[in-house]
Amino acid sequence: MIKFFRKIRLQLIEGKNMGKYFQYAIGEIILVVIGILIALQLNNWNVDQGNKKKLKNNVVILIENLQRDSSQIVRDQRRIERDRLILDDYERRATAPLANLDTLIKIASKEYSPTVNTIEFTNKSAYNTMVQSGEINLFEKELLQEIYAVYSFQGRTEKGSEDAFNIYMFAVNEYRSTYTFKTDIDIVSSGPLYEEIWKNISSSDFITKFNAMCAGKRLNYRQTENGLIRVSEVINDLLPKLRELIKED
Repeated sequence: MIKFFRKIRLQLIEGKNMGKYFQYAIGEIILVVIGILIALQLNNWNVDQGNKKKLKNNVVILIENLQRDSSQIVRDQRRIERDRLILDDYERRATAPLANLDTLIKIASKEYSPTVNTIEFTNKSAYNTMVQSGEINLFEKELLQEIYAVYSFQGRTEKGSEDAFNIYMFAVNEYRSTYTFKTDIDIVSSGPLYEEIWKNISSSDFITKFNAMCAGKRLNYRQTENGLIRVSEVINDLLPKLRELIKED
């Protein structure tokens, strides 16, 4: 094809037909420009198709991550609800008309568990990969803001849970400095010596510290649950929109 156009160009030059030569030259330039535009169009199409494939793959993993987060939230909420009901039972018994110091000692020495878990969302592989690679910007602006909102709320919930946990642990350490729990790590956690710990204690000090510890636990649950509810809401809003992106045409 190149030899064909070159032959025509030489014939026009040798025939000294400069007018037709210039017309030919202009036509050749136009053909070259059209060829470049077509090549650019094809390249843009290929890039667009590649980006769509990357986006779809990332969305599939992102949906899986968010579904795991939703399942984790349900498990955490159930655990919190179980523990909160236990605290409510302690309160009911401790504030009953016939409650006395022995009532609270029984709860503290034989029933109370100091264990509290912080919240950590571990299913962030798709989001972190997209942020690091820049592929997060393949999403439309509105949807991108919703994705950012999910992980922003997750971060706030983790931070709030950690802060509440630290407040609770301060109360636990204050209590632990004088009193003890029935745990599997203590050497003296049952028997006569364990019972001896609870004799002649300061009732006002014990009640104050145990009450502060339970309040810290409740605060932890309240702070954590509020965060979990908000994260769950934004995930539930986002998931249907992500599923729309991977529907077959």
